[in-house]
Amino acid sequence: MNRLLILMFAALLTSTVAADELPRRKSGLWSMSITMPGTSVPLTMQQCIDEKTDDIAGTMADKSKTCRTQTKRAGDRLSFDSICKIGKTTSTTRGVYVGDFKSGYTVESITTIDPPTQGMREGVTKAAAQWSGPCKSDMKPGDVVMSNGTRFNVNDVRSAKKK
Repeated sequence: MNRLLILMFAALLTSTVAADELPRRKSGLWSMSITMPGTSVPLTMQQCIDEKTDDIAGTMADKSKTCRTQTKRAGDRLSFDSICKIGKTTSTTRGVYVGDFKSGYTVESITTIDPPTQGMREGVTKAAAQWSGPCKSDMKPGDVVMSNGTRFNVNDVRSAKKK
């Protein structure tokens, strides 16, 4: 269940901003906390990244979406507005990334879905990420460890999406 939530979060937030518009994160271990619609407790995880696996915008993006996105950078802030059409559903997201992506960053967005999907019409998603140091010895780039111990690698998710 938590893996599904994080995949949904990543697809929702990151597919709205082009990969070349987001700064690359510092290689190493990142600790993240995410609050999403439908969750009462923040979802926490750790991810080991390097230059090859740090593709915030492309990791989970659903290429079948038709999106129009506008971004505006001001210092350490990257604001975005995105309208995506998936079949008869329109998803409108407005949000902002704040941070240097070397030591940390936050993301906050508001998404409206029309018509509502599975009872959800609007939701606020907030995330905070901090660089924690080098990756742990039992982790390789792309590994994600959820707070409940569930592990997966983003490269495996990418491979599965290509099939």
